[in-house]
Amino acid sequence: MLNIYDDAPIIAYLQVGEFFIGLTPKERDYVVHRPKWFKWEGNSLLWTWANGEVKVMFHPKQCESLVRYACEKLGHLGV
Repeated sequence: MLNIYDDAPIIAYLQVGEFFIGLTPKERDYVVHRPKWFKWEGNSLLWTWANGEVKVMFHPKQCESLVRYACEKLGHLGV
């Protein structure tokens, strides 16, 4: 499955509620149905689980920074 952050039409749809110009009906259907568990709130992409729990979906670049920070603080980088 493609990382949702790499799917520009879906991110645009979640952020502003509009489609890219020129999408085919099949592409529009995909953009409407794929992100049914996602919503954009402020500057965050949120994922709502089936049980109602909501999780922040970090951008892959944010994940890398968070892991590096934690590893440096916990000494897991061989430092």
